[in-house]
Amino acid sequence: MIRKSMLSIWLLPILITLAGVSWADVSGTVLTREGRPAVGVTVSWVDVNHRPVDRRDSVVTDAKGQFSFPAADLLFRQSEKPVLLAEQPEIGPAGAYVRYPNQRITIIIAQPLVELQITLRDTGGRPVTGLPVQLTGMMIDIERSYQAIPLPAELPILRTDDNGSVMLPDIPMGAIIEMTDVDKKFTAIRVSNIPHFPPARTRYAATPITLYPAGTISGRVYYADTQQPAVGIGVSVQGRIGRTLTDKEGRYAITQLPPGKYDVILDIDEERAKQWSAPAHDSVPVSANENVENIDFPLKHGALISGRVTTADTGKPVVGILVLTINPADRYRTWRQVVRTDAEGRYTLSAPAGELQLLIGGLPPEFIRPANAVSSLIVKDGENRTIDYTLPRSSIQPIHGQVVGPDGKPVPAAEVYIMPNQDGAWPVCITADDKGKFTFDPLPVTLLARSGEMATLEATPLTAGGDVILRLSDHAIAGVSGLVVDREGKPLTGILVNSSILSGNKGGIGPEVYTDADGRYTLTGLWPNQHYRAMAAIPENYAEWLSSGEDSVDFTLQPGEMRELKNLVRDRNYYIAK
Repeated sequence: MIRKSMLSIWLLPILITLAGVSWADVSGTVLTREGRPAVGVTVSWVDVNHRPVDRRDSVVTDAKGQFSFPAADLLFRQSEKPVLLAEQPEIGPAGAYVRYPNQRITIIIAQPLVELQITLRDTGGRPVTGLPVQLTGMMIDIERSYQAIPLPAELPILRTDDNGSVMLPDIPMGAIIEMTDVDKKFTAIRVSNIPHFPPARTRYAATPITLYPAGTISGRVYYADTQQPAVGIGVSVQGRIGRTLTDKEGRYAITQLPPGKYDVILDIDEERAKQWSAPAHDSVPVSANENVENIDFPLKHGALISGRVTTADTGKPVVGILVLTINPADRYRTWRQVVRTDAEGRYTLSAPAGELQLLIGGLPPEFIRPANAVSSLIVKDGENRTIDYTLPRSSIQPIHGQVVGPDGKPVPAAEVYIMPNQDGAWPVCITADDKGKFTFDPLPVTLLARSGEMATLEATPLTAGGDVILRLSDHAIAGVSGLVVDREGKPLTGILVNSSILSGNKGGIGPEVYTDADGRYTLTGLWPNQHYRAMAAIPENYAEWLSSGEDSVDFTLQPGEMRELKNLVRDRNYYIAK
């Protein structure tokens, strides 16, 4: 489970386009970790919401490491969730979100490439030999949010050797890898425990992966009034990455699912979401080797929700505002329908009958959220509901800052961690430019910064715009390590251990890693004097789980401290496919 796929994470990097604002000057600089210009790097405009992920346009950095996209306005109109991806041979890719008009973006390329060894075992612990497998997906950490990146057009089919292993060359450190066996007999193969930091060697052996017999959910999406197939509708299961599209008969199949219960939802394109919707299928049970059929979605007009978004001071329309619905009972808080306001600030969307929450997101930085930004509704089929939004203009100026070292000199390419102190927003990490400077929206926030082993010793709260200096101290970065065990004290392999900052009003997500073959984990890159929680998360191949009451631990670290935590205990009182 990738926590960074939550609704609030998705809202944060959304583009906003304003009437009369040109996107023609989306530009920036690519730097090395040392802050030097990276020359000859390919920078691509990528829509990470499009499947398959592809490059919409590409440019190359000049002698100063700079780049520019002159056709950014057109690229924006073609993209739902744009990212700039920097790629250079022998160095791992890096990216940054495109957020605002005339944004200047700094991208740091630093992660080396390694040869990754993946070993597959059956449920008895024996090597799975001679199995044809193929790389199907790769995600990298972009500003503390994992996003899929484009793969080569042709990918080789590999076979496991006598040890059940395959070797994948040129894999970025810190990436998440997805593979599949060609015959799709087993659950999808995911490697998520590749460390972020360079190892002492160029080859890395991932924790061995146990293959389980896979299940499938299939069905049909069609228009209820005509019974005609709905072609090209996205279907996905919540809590897992990826989706499938309906074919010319409206049929879909989601394969390689571990045994468990899944919420199956539609991802309807914006144009059809204005008129059509269907409720999700919640908690669909799937067993090993089972094809759960007839999970169908009849599209109906449902309830029609419409309205207009305008400015409070002038009454002018605001273009490109996101309006979306979610199911309040949804444990993943993932959107169900989403549209944007048009040139007149108007929106229309369909919603299935029942309880829902209507939200707006991606507000331009000069506005603050209206009182009705989140509305709880109960709607009926055939009902028309009008909900308008009036955006108050913020009186707070943007925040301009600079990161400096212990000597007071600027620290280029430092990471600045922003924790918004309000509901509906989520932490984000941005990168300072080659002079250590950064700018972001005028929100009440708490700031932290780091670079290498240097870090701020305390968080800096801000309630108004203006200038701020973040001073780093030497040898301040801290870390923890520990062991995940069951009730009998036996080590558990492949358990995700994540960390969260609990300090302040909002808190935020920290690093995460999987336990190794001995059940051990190490979390590095932690700030000192911040209240953290480390937790052993739910294994992905476990259908049901129970909290042991000992699966998390809270801690606060001193500058430079590396601490061994008490054992994290996970119950085995859940069903595992065998």
